Amino acid sequence: MWRDQVVPRLEQKLALRPLAVRTVKTFGAGESAVAERLGDLLVAPGAGIEAGIYARDDGVHLRFSTRLDASRLEDPVQRAISALGEDVYGTDAETLPGLALAVLRRAGVGTLASLESGTDGALLAILASHQAADGEARYQGGALFVDADLPQAPAAADAVLTVRLAAQGALGRSRVRVDLVAPGIGFNDRVVRIHGSAQQRLRRAAFAALDQVRRGAAPPQSIRGRT
Repeated sequence: MWRDQVVPRLEQKLALRPLAVRTVKTFGAGESAVAERLGDLLVAPGAGIEAGIYARDDGVHLRFSTRLDASRLEDPVQRAISALGEDVYGTDAETLPGLALAVLRRAGVGTLASLESGTDGALLAILASHQAADGEARYQGGALFVDADLPQAPAAADAVLTVRLAAQGALGRSRVRVDLVAPGIGFNDRVVRIHGSAQQRLRRAAFAALDQVRRGAAPPQSIRGRT
């Protein structure tokens, strides 16, 4: 009743237009750094357009919305992608797990297993809850370990992603060591730094690993121009 009768009457009476929303998702730079690189785009995204910036466990998201024609959002989205370059991993419904698994599949990896230390299984939980799609490597499970005792991967898989989260350091920073063993992919022992505490810190470590897979296993092409 609300959808079929009330909403149309309100829209007609109040001349409301549906809210169109686009999201640009980034990983690798903090909220303040992203805002600085965007310049005046956040305060002046265009006539009739509102912009917002939000820190999430899976990075910093930019949200553009309007009640005018949805096509108006294409310009600020492309400007954001151009300004932020390779730190942009996707738009709208795209996710880091999905993109990481997709680039692995394009690189010839059919299945993936994970090993992790210091994360309380955050990577396993994120990948296990991901809804697999066509064109993605299949996740076969993971195992936890203490750093001195690296086990075998829990299942025979084409590739193994290993993540080690070190103890939290000064100023809330933590080091994450990421290793991917996969045929035909030259990728090992990368170290990235994250901010955060408690459960957020664990999830950010897992997403940092997936972002490194997205960057390291991806073919040499830019996200620029994607919609």
